[in-house]
Amino acid sequence: TNNVVGVDPHGPLNRSYGMSTSNLFSLLSNSPNISCVESVINSPDTLPPSFQRLLLRRLRKMRLILKSGRQSAEGLSSLFRNLYLPLLGSLSLRVRGGGLEGFRWWTRSPTLETLTELYINCDLDWTHPEHPLEEDLRGLLVCTPGLAILQVQSDHISSRTLSLLTLQPSTDGSTARSNLCPELERLWLYQSINAPKHPASSFCSYQRNIVDLISSRWRGLQQKEVYPGEFRPSGLFDVSIQLRLIDAVDGRLDLPTAQSISSFIGQG
Repeated sequence: TNNVVGVDPHGPLNRSYGMSTSNLFSLLSNSPNISCVESVINSPDTLPPSFQRLLLRRLRKMRLILKSGRQSAEGLSSLFRNLYLPLLGSLSLRVRGGGLEGFRWWTRSPTLETLTELYINCDLDWTHPEHPLEEDLRGLLVCTPGLAILQVQSDHISSRTLSLLTLQPSTDGSTARSNLCPELERLWLYQSINAPKHPASSFCSYQRNIVDLISSRWRGLQQKEVYPGEFRPSGLFDVSIQLRLIDAVDGRLDLPTAQSISSFIGQG
């Protein structure tokens, strides 16, 4: 097929379609006109660097499911290092059985610099807090500087996640080079509804971080021309943050918590 590798395009992804990283690369090598890739990588291996990257000039969208762990992250990194994808705009990653462990060691390559949409769905192993989500998320976002849309769904979204995405001005008033995804327009952060209750992971514990994030990316009424004669807001204009409220008792919020949320909405 020239559209989908490894799955039924009209059905859900299934583990039975899983393959190794090298198998996927081999399939892609024989599909020069492919436009969309959907696959499960359940046997990750690391590809050796090739002298010339594989050109897939029509590939625009990838949707991948992989197991959590450094081996999976390194295998995926080696795959992208061997590909040249000039039109790739959308990447969806579903990481099973844990967080983004291993992505902090990704080697930056130009392959993902064309990405404008990144969708991440991962768990967090609460038994191994030494592997926080943010360190690995940074390793991935460093490779995607042109993102306009970022969605992260995880068991644990903390104040560090928000701080990671908050822009910091440089000394001369411009945007600091260390900032991630400076062109972000849409940001969606969703905490899984079944996430363990944790006092450091609730809406009420870091409202200030949310306000700081939005404020750092808000550019007022500025607009940019995306096509000749067509303009749209410049900077972040669409934010959706879904967090669990651990301060509720019998489904109701106590008065201080309710007042705190009301105060935050007023600042918006």
